[in-house]
Amino acid sequence: MKLAIAFVLLPLFSSAAAVGVTFDVLNAPPAQSTSSTCQSYSMAVGVSLLSLSPFLIDSEATMKESETRIRAALKTTCPSCTVFNRDHWKLALEAYSSNKLTLGSKTFSNMPLLYEYLYQNAAITQKTPLDPALQVSISKSSIGFFLSVTELDGKKYPSGHVVTVLGVDAPKASNPGYRPALLILNSGSKNVPDQPVSDTQCIAWPDNGKPKYVGSLTWVSNYMIKHNRLDWVIRK
Repeated sequence: MKLAIAFVLLPLFSSAAAVGVTFDVLNAPPAQSTSSTCQSYSMAVGVSLLSLSPFLIDSEATMKESETRIRAALKTTCPSCTVFNRDHWKLALEAYSSNKLTLGSKTFSNMPLLYEYLYQNAAITQKTPLDPALQVSISKSSIGFFLSVTELDGKKYPSGHVVTVLGVDAPKASNPGYRPALLILNSGSKNVPDQPVSDTQCIAWPDNGKPKYVGSLTWVSNYMIKHNRLDWVIRK
């Protein structure tokens, strides 16, 4: 399938960090732009985490720009679709990166194998305070693993919600039912009505102007995974 749109790689404006996303953005992540862009958001983060990534995300504006461009590339893969599958996302990523990047994927027969894979491949493999963890994640090439969940910390996403996993606490091989804490970047953390929200952390959605979601990065132990599969961005 020939795609109608491709985006030229953006120049890397700063060589100080090994990756394209900054500490400030990870420390106080903005929310996703719309209710349907959690995957685009995660992919934008994944692209920026590559070593010497030319896709810079240093503010809410650049995050939103990357997210919007990936979503636009996705729509060209199947203009009539309202639901997109992994093949569509793979084509969208290749279009967005001018065919420099593609989507990696691995399905696991059980959850312990998924956790072990994360433990062997994530940049952060110990539950530590966020500041040191973030410094690790931006000091070297990292992988943002895309994971579909139906629940996070008691907040439910019945149809599934894609988040980015940046780290995992050590799994316990002796306990197959053990769920290690995951360091999760969530672009759509459901907003509690009386929760104070920073202007830099929320998108005021057009229905009533009140932010429905905020961005968050936190260690999460209470979660439900929808599919035993991980996806991530790789270079061709």
